[in-house]
Amino acid sequence: MRIRLTTIAALTLLLSGITACSTEPVPPSPTPSVARPPSVAFPSRPREVRVDGIDPCTLVTSGLLAELGVGTEQRRRKPNTVQTSASSCEWSDTSARPILTLEVWVVPDRPVTDYIAEEGAEVTTVAGFPALDSESGGFDPDEACMVRVDVAAGQGIWAGLTSEYGKLPGASHELMCRKAHVAAEGVMRALLARTG
Repeated sequence: MRIRLTTIAALTLLLSGITACSTEPVPPSPTPSVARPPSVAFPSRPREVRVDGIDPCTLVTSGLLAELGVGTEQRRRKPNTVQTSASSCEWSDTSARPILTLEVWVVPDRPVTDYIAEEGAEVTTVAGFPALDSESGGFDPDEACMVRVDVAAGQGIWAGLTSEYGKLPGASHELMCRKAHVAAEGVMRALLARTG
């Protein structure tokens, strides 16, 4: 009986060794996601427009807010941990439903190209400057769009629109990006008028 158990154990080890050395393909382990390259080259800037010390709250006019259908309630936001020197301002009408909010960011320390590999990012231009349209983190794409304009090395102006507590009539990501482009164009007009 002892010889028989030893023989069975040896055969089991031998067969498991043969199976482990078999030439059958083993499915590859998943590879980590890698940032995808841009589908088109990122255009160059017509010139550098530095945004150091620019207050984002001064880059939006009441006419632009009316054109976008955004309320005039203004809130200044503090810098966040991603863009340590960034500052932003937002406008909305919190009594409306849905709430359409415009956010404008002045980002003096983070290149716009850092976002080129984001899901859904599209290279475009605003006022002749290279820009990226992308989803706005945490929102349904049909309810938000962020336009990041590359104004100088490592600096950007961001204009984003979000719809909270419901979608705008006929809302789509394309509609939100068209409106965000209108905002970005208006912000860039104000910035270029100031900086010459």
